[in-house]
Amino acid sequence: MRKVLYILTENLSLGVIKSQVISHINFIKKNKIASFTILICHWSKDELSKSKEEFETIMQEIDCKIFFVKIFRPLFFFFSHLNKKKIYKLISSLNIKFDYIHARTDYSANLCQDLIKDHKLIWDCRGDSAAEIDYSNISLFNFIRKFILDLRFFRAGRLSNKIIFVSSYLKNKFKKKNNTKEIYIIPSLACETNFFYNRTIRDSYRKKLRLKKNTKVFIYSGSLKAYQRFPETVAFFNSIYLKYSNVFLIVLTQDINQAKKFIEKNNNIKIIRVSHNEVNNYLNAADYGIMIRNNDLTNKAASPTKFAEYCLTGLNVITTSAIEDYNRFKSECDNIFDVKDFELSHEKKYNRHEISIFYKQKLSRNAFKEIYKRLYE
Repeated sequence: MRKVLYILTENLSLGVIKSQVISHINFIKKNKIASFTILICHWSKDELSKSKEEFETIMQEIDCKIFFVKIFRPLFFFFSHLNKKKIYKLISSLNIKFDYIHARTDYSANLCQDLIKDHKLIWDCRGDSAAEIDYSNISLFNFIRKFILDLRFFRAGRLSNKIIFVSSYLKNKFKKKNNTKEIYIIPSLACETNFFYNRTIRDSYRKKLRLKKNTKVFIYSGSLKAYQRFPETVAFFNSIYLKYSNVFLIVLTQDINQAKKFIEKNNNIKIIRVSHNEVNNYLNAADYGIMIRNNDLTNKAASPTKFAEYCLTGLNVITTSAIEDYNRFKSECDNIFDVKDFELSHEKKYNRHEISIFYKQKLSRNAFKEIYKRLYE
């Protein structure tokens, strides 16, 4: 098996790290494609403590070495050369010859500049950092920040031997200036052993939630970051609730206190904090997954994990046209509804099992196994 060093700058407690990084490593190891060592770059005690709280659980799941290195915040870009030297010094001290360094995000890829003379670099590009500035609470000098982040984006590509883009938009953006790299489009995937449709689970959890047989259940799963449009999600559900009393909204989030601020007293909305391993149970209990996004560059570049998770459980998805790569599934599988046109009274009968099977072939990790083999070969 290939030896891979996986570098990231997020803490291990985040849902997206569990659903994307840990799940990815677990899948690649089980299929004997590569073995991994993880390097977590952190710049605060809080981030480090959150990672260490999850350390034992994650070690049991993936059984690989995890190292931590403290670096300066990305905001202090004038210290980036010191960050690169810190990482180079640590990796050199391990005395391990890695076949690849897998760097999650453009920032992580740039941190590897001093390592590429001895190792091949895979840049795992998850989104458009420059576009995401539009969702920042800081508006001062945004045009300069965007310019710097775009430079970082293209520099990450130049440093890399292979590149993963999660969307066609990101690939096309990069290829306008560089068309010589080995590029893979791999969207945010879900593991079919963790996300699947099961009627017994559905009946059990609907009973647990005390839902009537004819209750139509909507679900929102994710954080409350601005681009996820949680207030609009609640407003959409309330508009349905005004017309129909037999509807229910489940909100799965780690940000319970913040979520409560957007919800007035409503017995038909339940906010729950669950582990990543429990999400599938609640998705099975639901009928509709909600994923509302703005039609902007941030979302054109994105590939939300929740879409794969919703679809592998056979859910209908209420969304917008913002995530362009997912719109193509509309003509292939009849489970995607535009939030602007949605009418509960127009509901059609559908086969969740068939929807689940369809998306296993499109958005499961197993569907990309051969691509992963080429990526790490």
